[in-house]
Amino acid sequence: MAMRRLRIGCITAALLVATASSAFAECAWVLWTTRYVMAGGKLISESMLPTEAYTTKGECDRSRQRRETRDEERKRDSAERFYTCLPDTVDPRAPKAR
Repeated sequence: MAMRRLRIGCITAALLVATASSAFAECAWVLWTTRYVMAGGKLISESMLPTEAYTTKGECDRSRQRRETRDEERKRDSAERFYTCLPDTVDPRAPKAR
């Protein structure tokens, strides 16, 4: 009887993990660009915008890497850009809780 309960518990846990993993994999991913504009060593402007959406995190990460490589080759003096991939349910611009 104890072995049967253990087996049922293991099967249930495996199904929960599989369900959670597939739900996570199905969400969309958004590439966010944070841009800082500097003048005379001082920050004069900051913006964070969604840039593109992807169906997988891997696609988003590859795009982020391409953009970072491109920006490194161009070496802009007045603006710095940073990229991050977040699930489409996350908006980093949302107000912070007090």
